[in-house]
Amino acid sequence: MFMTEDSEKKATRQHLSPGPGKILYHLLNGNLEVAAEEAVDSNYPHLACALSTFRYSDRTAYRNQASGDDCFSPIMHWNKTKESKFISEDLLKIYLIMAGEMHTEINGKKIFVNEGLDGLRAFAVFVWYYEPFDAPLKEVFHAFENDLAARKATITLKCDMFYELLHLACDPSYPMEVVLEPT
Repeated sequence: MFMTEDSEKKATRQHLSPGPGKILYHLLNGNLEVAAEEAVDSNYPHLACALSTFRYSDRTAYRNQASGDDCFSPIMHWNKTKESKFISEDLLKIYLIMAGEMHTEINGKKIFVNEGLDGLRAFAVFVWYYEPFDAPLKEVFHAFENDLAARKATITLKCDMFYELLHLACDPSYPMEVVLEPT
């Protein structure tokens, strides 16, 4: 976890009102249990149930793609019926996380789950919620880099020792000089 429990409670009380924004906040901080509790407290019982089980269930139902003839994910359904323009972006991001997807395009607008997060926290979100959840680190790392490229995000991690070590762990041919002296 990135924040101490006390500072997290303080930040939550001061800045976030109940609802999808607060639920998303807890998800992005790796607090799945607290996110589910917040969904109950915010009167989202179906979301609370989904949050409490999605890590260990088949995520096909949440994917932003058809999974059968008449079976659509919530996001696909909202797109097809044009309801997505009435649904908060935070709620859309929650369902993307549950699908193991970190970005999508809805009604011509690109939505990135990791928008606004610092580099290591964004990578942590990938590690926590990537689908399949037992994917090798190398696969998650490449998906993270692809997400950065899709967002055209300036990578602030190029000088970060931990990021360079992760890169080396995923690619043994990565130059050791870059790890030892990141520029």
